Amino acid sequence: NNGELHLVFLGRLDDGKGVMKLYEMQEGLRKKNIPVNWTIIGKGPLKQALLEQWTAEPAVSFYEPESTGDVYKLLYDQDIFVFPTSFEGTPVSILECLANGVVTITNDLPGGIREIVKENIGYRCELNNIHQYVEIIANLNEDRALLKKMQQNCFELSINQYEIER
Repeated sequence: NNGELHLVFLGRLDDGKGVMKLYEMQEGLRKKNIPVNWTIIGKGPLKQALLEQWTAEPAVSFYEPESTGDVYKLLYDQDIFVFPTSFEGTPVSILECLANGVVTITNDLPGGIREIVKENIGYRCELNNIHQYVEIIANLNEDRALLKKMQQNCFELSINQYEIER
């Protein structure tokens, strides 16, 4: 759609996953006058701190889904997966987003992230470079045709390479 972008975080709510950096990204997007809706999915020790941090932001929702099906229902309406994690192997959350056509923006870490997140389906940023995240989101906001193409690429990659039944 051409409305506000829907940004999602999916993961454990702790420092290692970079969840406290999301608000910095929101501030950067606000400075660029880019309105977005955030969905933060997960549980963890930073839940209360996040709720306090985002108190003044009306366009954020927090969820703790009970099942993978519930996660998929939430991902279905998302555009971009924002994942500023500082350590990972092969994140299941990226695969779940791929299956739902959600473009990933994450830190460039060795391992599964580099194998999965390629140029045509997502972006890998310099570690903790909040400005780079904001710029990528701003570019995708401006170029919805590119976003749509990347979303389709995510979905197709999921079917062709990560289909669970294969």
